[in-house]
Amino acid sequence: MKKLKFAICSGLVGVICACSQSAVRDSDKAGKCQGLDWYEIGRADGASGASLAKLSEFDKICTSETSKVNVELYTNGRTAGLLEFCTPTGGLEAGRRAMDYKSVCPDYLAEGFVRMFKLGKKIHDLELKSSDLQSRIDDLHSLMQGLEHTESLSAQSEALEKRRAENAQAIASLESEAERLVSQNHRAD
Repeated sequence: MKKLKFAICSGLVGVICACSQSAVRDSDKAGKCQGLDWYEIGRADGASGASLAKLSEFDKICTSETSKVNVELYTNGRTAGLLEFCTPTGGLEAGRRAMDYKSVCPDYLAEGFVRMFKLGKKIHDLELKSSDLQSRIDDLHSLMQGLEHTESLSAQSEALEKRRAENAQAIASLESEAERLVSQNHRAD
């Protein structure tokens, strides 16, 4: 249930981010970035782990004197967004999605985030390997259909199934460890 809630929240953050970037691009085609909610744009960028370099992108787009980026509102919003992103749970999900972490978390949050990010990355890598193993198993099963002597292919298939099952156990173990660590962090707060 927690995973579903986080996935929905992550999806919403992505939509907000995409909309805010699109709003900036579209609005200044006429030379105006005026009236944009720079706090919310910054918050969405922070919540998605964007670096402060994003601000310079907006500066290039919003060029007219009346539509300049409100740097103070943007950075305040980004800081609020980073507080959402830089949690142990955020680190786990960012790692599982194989995001490129840009060292954006404040020092006092970075340790827990990075620890869980690495754990999430391990889970991601194991899931990729499991997916590859399943594809290979499926290919072997396809080859075996219609063949008379399939003992060798069956043995290979069984070996791959065993490796995939071991990966599934490793993923379950890492997920349990992640839940335990997140739970410990919540109790420490």
